Amino acid sequence: MARISDGSILKLNKDKKTYSFMSSKSEISNKYDFERLNNPYFTDITKRDFPRMKRIHDEYYEFLSWANRSDGHGGIKGGTIEEYRELKRNNEFRRS
Repeated sequence: MARISDGSILKLNKDKKTYSFMSSKSEISNKYDFERLNNPYFTDITKRDFPRMKRIHDEYYEFLSWANRSDGHGGIKGGTIEEYRELKRNNEFRRS
């Protein structure tokens, strides 16, 4: 399964009943059952979907970095993902 908004992938745990977010850690901190994940924010995926999820994940975290850039006065500039994508389409994207 994957969270569509940010491309985070969940794996089925050894118990075959719960899912956990994939990470580099070997220990599982949170488990979610299918009923909890059965909503519009999550979708079933296969291994062939992994590259697409990685692209979504990378874009989302690049957006977060952009949106949280400093405004020079102790705050952040902010911005929506639509603004971020428009700047990238127009080659106006700046990381800082």
